[in-house]
Amino acid sequence: MRLLRHIWQVTFGKIFWFFYAPKNIVDKNFTRKLTTEIQKINNYRYKTIRVKNCTTFTNRIDNISFSVHKKLIPEISWQFENGKILNDDLNKLLTGEIQPKSPPKKINGTVLSLLTGGGGNYNYYHWLYDSLPRLKLFDRYLDNHQDIKFLVPDNKLHFQKETLEYLGISTEQQLSSKKYHHIKSDLLLATSHPNPDPDKIPRWITNFLRNKFLHLAETTNQSPYIYISRNDHTNNRQLINENELLDLLNNYGFQSYTLSNLSFKDQVTLFKNARIIIGVHGAGLTNLTFCNSDTSVIELFPGSYQPKMYQSISKNLNLNYRSFTCTVSEHTAKDIKSASLVLNNEHLKNIEKVLLHLI
Repeated sequence: MRLLRHIWQVTFGKIFWFFYAPKNIVDKNFTRKLTTEIQKINNYRYKTIRVKNCTTFTNRIDNISFSVHKKLIPEISWQFENGKILNDDLNKLLTGEIQPKSPPKKINGTVLSLLTGGGGNYNYYHWLYDSLPRLKLFDRYLDNHQDIKFLVPDNKLHFQKETLEYLGISTEQQLSSKKYHHIKSDLLLATSHPNPDPDKIPRWITNFLRNKFLHLAETTNQSPYIYISRNDHTNNRQLINENELLDLLNNYGFQSYTLSNLSFKDQVTLFKNARIIIGVHGAGLTNLTFCNSDTSVIELFPGSYQPKMYQSISKNLNLNYRSFTCTVSEHTAKDIKSASLVLNNEHLKNIEKVLLHLI
């Protein structure tokens, strides 16, 4: 059965690629078919397009391609590999390295793309900081957006459903790329990547998210000292001796939370009311977006794997940010990105010194 499926995909994939995929890149002779605009927000430059009869394709991993008359639209289309965005001429749909599995589905009316690659399918950080900010770049079209359909990475996770609902985007307006990975729409709205360098997150994105969602936060009697646990991520960047850290933190009134158990609104509330936040590097720290400027943050890293997006968010909001480099668990050291970590006695003593200074 697998062999037959493979033969079918290869054979018909080549046919679909021949008839529907772009064969070259849009040149000056075709710019008249596009309505393009360059937007500047602070020191950041973005390109937006409005294209009639546009074909959109994504493999839901590392390729997003927009084309008109079999010509790939540059800057807006996206090809990612080994941590870098590739030049448009290396787009794998353009070169035939990837192929559609079906003809494009016709979508009547206007479609606004929030696609951003594989991370947006399931990852909280990429959803908030890569997908949703695209709405800001088209906000002048969204005052009455009931007739617009929104092509999203997916809409099955609770934070995807909730944020779209809070933004006033109904279920009927949502097109998940899981089903609509290859479409042709009457009018397509799309933007270049709003957040291409996560180590330097644009402050406008942090402000945009706060403007849209911070009002959801409620007054609460929770402890202002919170620890974010990753115990729901089996063998994926877990703190092996978490109980030792919790024994320490309990002495100072900390409360432990597993964010997957909380609604989006509850996460906004939790972080808005926090004064000290401790957690292992992970998507849950995206909620630093909703903190007050006097909040202190301690981020724990496994060895040399130390992305800076949460430090960047903290800088945008003037949070009091610190980080600790921890020992990598021997059993998970081969994959540093998902390696689990261990706090030794010295780490624990240093964390306690920081807490005594903060509390």
